[in-house]
Amino acid sequence: MKHSLFLYFLFFLLIVSFAKKKQLEKTIEFSKKEVKEVVAENRNYEEIDSSVLNIDSIVVDNKTFKIICLDNDFWKDKENPSCNLLIINYKNDTIFKSEEFTNCFEIKDFNEDGYKDVEINYFTNVPGINDMLLYDNASNNFKLIENFQDFPSSQKIKGTDFYYSYHRSGCADINWDSDLFYIKNFKCYRIGNISGRGCEDEERNGIIINKVKNEQEIELEYIKRKAGYYDDKWDFIENYWLKNHKKFIN
Repeated sequence: MKHSLFLYFLFFLLIVSFAKKKQLEKTIEFSKKEVKEVVAENRNYEEIDSSVLNIDSIVVDNKTFKIICLDNDFWKDKENPSCNLLIINYKNDTIFKSEEFTNCFEIKDFNEDGYKDVEINYFTNVPGINDMLLYDNASNNFKLIENFQDFPSSQKIKGTDFYYSYHRSGCADINWDSDLFYIKNFKCYRIGNISGRGCEDEERNGIIINKVKNEQEIELEYIKRKAGYYDDKWDFIENYWLKNHKKFIN
């Protein structure tokens, strides 16, 4: 009886192993076109399997896209302990391959158009420097937003087609900036800026609000404050852009 159970268990393991290998073969087939330049030819499926950190799927308009995250042992650069990421479309074409090692990714409807988008996070000194791929229902594909990394920690202003970013600008986040922007044809356009200047050696301390036109800043408002850390900055930024974003439309 024990011998039969052992044989049954062994047979079960073989079935699971075979199924896993077939699934892995299918996964590797998705990325074969783009990955072959960096993957050693003699790698076997067990080595590849151990390098797959995460595989996720997005179904949009009944089309399935694969997101494959591979750890750095799979790639030539082994200095960074993060992963490299591929996005494969429903035609098995690679539509995105990260040139930097990524931290993680998030699937969400960033522009609130009813379609899922993909935000890719990187390890950087400035928090929130990400890439964003929006789903384009005209081409049935995801498209990378040009210059999105210039707008860290971006948030959509609810009920509008505008967004704002935030990044620190010195003195351990006592100086900071928030940019107002919109996205058109998968490119970001900056139209406004709020600068908080709390460092002691600033010429002016306080909050400076600028309109941006052709990358030139035109000061609209100056709110004088003492030097120091402004605890209310998060609420100030959110409320100001919500109430005043229309002032910055060219």
